[in-house]
Amino acid sequence: MYSQSRKRSTWLLSVILVMLAIGLGMILRVTNLSHKLYWIDEIHSAMRVAGVGKEDAVNWANKAALAGQPVAIADLMRFQTLPPGQSWSQGLRDTTAALANDNPQHPPLFYGLARTIAGLGGPVIERTRLTAALISWLALPSIGWLAWELFNSWTVMALAMAGLALSPLHLLYAQEAREYSLLVVLVLISGAILVRVQRAWRESRAFDPGGRLSRVRQGWIAYGVSVALGWYAHPTFGLTVLAHGLWMVLLERWRWSRRLRVWAIVAGLGSMAFIPWLVVYFLNFDGMAWVGRNVGWLTIARRWLIGLVGVFADLQGLTGDRLVNVETGQDEAQLAGWIWLGVVLPIIGLVGWSLRVVIRFASEEAKWFVLCGSGLPFLALALPDLVDGGQRSTVPRFLLGASIAVILAVAYTLAEFWVTPRSLSGSLSGNYGRRLGQGVTIVLLCMGLASGVAIARADTWWNKYSSFYDGQVAAAIAQRPNQWLLTGPEKIGRVIGLGYRTDPRVRVWFVPDRPPSTITAPGDRLWLYRPSREWLAALQGGGWRITPIVERGQLLEATKR
Repeated sequence: MYSQSRKRSTWLLSVILVMLAIGLGMILRVTNLSHKLYWIDEIHSAMRVAGVGKEDAVNWANKAALAGQPVAIADLMRFQTLPPGQSWSQGLRDTTAALANDNPQHPPLFYGLARTIAGLGGPVIERTRLTAALISWLALPSIGWLAWELFNSWTVMALAMAGLALSPLHLLYAQEAREYSLLVVLVLISGAILVRVQRAWRESRAFDPGGRLSRVRQGWIAYGVSVALGWYAHPTFGLTVLAHGLWMVLLERWRWSRRLRVWAIVAGLGSMAFIPWLVVYFLNFDGMAWVGRNVGWLTIARRWLIGLVGVFADLQGLTGDRLVNVETGQDEAQLAGWIWLGVVLPIIGLVGWSLRVVIRFASEEAKWFVLCGSGLPFLALALPDLVDGGQRSTVPRFLLGASIAVILAVAYTLAEFWVTPRSLSGSLSGNYGRRLGQGVTIVLLCMGLASGVAIARADTWWNKYSSFYDGQVAAAIAQRPNQWLLTGPEKIGRVIGLGYRTDPRVRVWFVPDRPPSTITAPGDRLWLYRPSREWLAALQGGGWRITPIVERGQLLEATKR
């Protein structure tokens, strides 16, 4: 009797813990949304939601530069505002056109949703962030569904939902005005549908062929739709489709079976729906040079470890410097030895152990789904980096799908300890193993919660990349709002980002290609924001003294000698 009562109490506490983790994760996703630094990519997102392309804004700044007249930062906010009286349908057309002409690597599905919510009122950039956060809520039941289909376990389902809810990596991209939360939802839903339709197909061979075959047909249609939507969320969904294909091949033991042929047809048709946008992509895409920048193998390996750990505990909160610098490849943050020994290595060990437990104890379909879902996307990006150079595999948002497989593996391993205490070592069985599993779960969730609270309260974080120090830049400019800010027309998006943090009366001097020393500036002080070497040489030649103010944010001050 006592044992049963104790088990019931433990079960009740476990349910409370999981529900609390899920609730806190949902709250954190919508906490402090409008007070965080808006970085350059989010500024561009708001432009496109407003129906404005980046080139349109740059052309406007070039005209101001040629006129030789400064503009107030408040005037730049026109590129972050919906046109007055614009209809919803016209807004969708303008948003789609802005993406197609200016940034086709970002398909229109998320931005159409954001345009719809922005049309209800409020600042465009805030509504775009809110759209991402609300969509991210759907990821929690979606991963629960996928975990149930794979493992048929309430415990795995609950732990997977709790793990995703408090994952710092997924919290970061749930609060960003970009499409990555939508990508995560569609990766989860497409995976759950595929696993479910495979099970229905297998069962239809023995039980109730008519009824189950009807379910199979409906399942394939739903899967095809999810594939099409996934492509229109983000092109990296293609890595998920490839992982699904490899999973099917392994389940069929490399035989060109009827089931594999049906998957290929359905996935192909779903992918073909993306052809119209793919044509736009090839016509207008002008490259992403920064992802091919060679950063060195040691930096790549370091970022791999930090990125994997970031699924469960974010290390940015343990340093004041930028954790990742994709512009130069020279990451500023130096992590102390205790961080590597006390945080990084234990989490890496847990992930490795979890993969071994999945391989040994999980069903064939669950085992291969986790291994394909985590391994193929990573290798598809890592191998080109190692062979030809680049930093694709060090950008966590490109591997959000792979991170889901890691969360599922860890959730399954912890559930094994919770429910059926067994492992690869006989010493970790029984009550000792159960207590260890529960203890590791609590520690892991606490680390995720601590990271989430730090992220929610923070002004900036590593995922702001080149804009990490823009908060300091805006604060410095705000101290002298009457001082002109000199920058190039191509930096207009970055200046708009500063405008959310500084005095709207600050005047911006967009400088054309001719040397800035040929233009007479009022006063004897100027702000220089991300100046070129040619500007600096021209100013110094014209008798100006240059002083770094926020060096890593590339804010300098020019003073007339």
